Amino acid sequence: MTTTENTTATLAVLDSGRLPSRAALAFLGRSLLVVGFGTIVVAIVEVLTATGLISPLVMPRPSLVASRVVDILTQVLTGGASAAFAWQTASALLVSLVVAVGLGVAIGTLLAQSRLAMLTLYPYVLALNAAPRVVFAPMFVIWFGLGMTSRVVMAVSIGMFPVIVGTLAGLARAEGQTHKLMAAAGASRFQRFRLVEFPSALPFIVAGSETAAVLVAVGVVIGEFTAGNEGLGYLVIVAQENYDLPTVFALVVIIALMGILLNGLVMLLGRRFVFWGRAQS
Repeated sequence: MTTTENTTATLAVLDSGRLPSRAALAFLGRSLLVVGFGTIVVAIVEVLTATGLISPLVMPRPSLVASRVVDILTQVLTGGASAAFAWQTASALLVSLVVAVGLGVAIGTLLAQSRLAMLTLYPYVLALNAAPRVVFAPMFVIWFGLGMTSRVVMAVSIGMFPVIVGTLAGLARAEGQTHKLMAAAGASRFQRFRLVEFPSALPFIVAGSETAAVLVAVGVVIGEFTAGNEGLGYLVIVAQENYDLPTVFALVVIIALMGILLNGLVMLLGRRFVFWGRAQS
């Protein structure tokens, strides 16, 4: 191997070693920015509430909220009083996301593949998304009962729309030279869909599913507000009735964390199995 080849190989090794460190530093910088901003906001609220400038009837002290968050999470991890309610919410979130993604992909594919379906059904899809679903929460309880089903239906009705839009956008983008070349080569419609259209749409479906992961958390909690005595949403109602604002805020924080974790799970799965989406972005 010549000196030039040795130098090139050494530089390649150095570059390959630097790239992960750059990504790690960029991630660390973003994390510090987010954490720093949140810390400043929490510190300001803590001072305002501790000095009485903000009434505890309006906003609890963040330190009290943090203490309640730790207490509730400890109960969840040790099988305490809040554990069953937390697992009810978590299971409803997972089921709702799976159903929302499945229905969203199915409906989006139907709309993209059939002009008649697009003209006939898409206005109803838009109307469903525009309608305030919270108004239908009592009706879902009447139709589907007080169990998980009514909560899942509420969450799915909110969460599946971004998946439908992502599926439509992804399948529309698949119309390109490769698609036309396969059509000219005699590939069937299903083969074009399976080999070109659907793989091209997957990054968009994953993006819609990431949004759906957050929206289903909203839907599940709305369902828990009206559907009996299950889930963390029910604990929020109980804490509100007892004027226990620290517990209310702590439960809201935990529910938000569940939605964020679910969003992160979808993002990780997307990066792992739909890796070509990063090349398209």
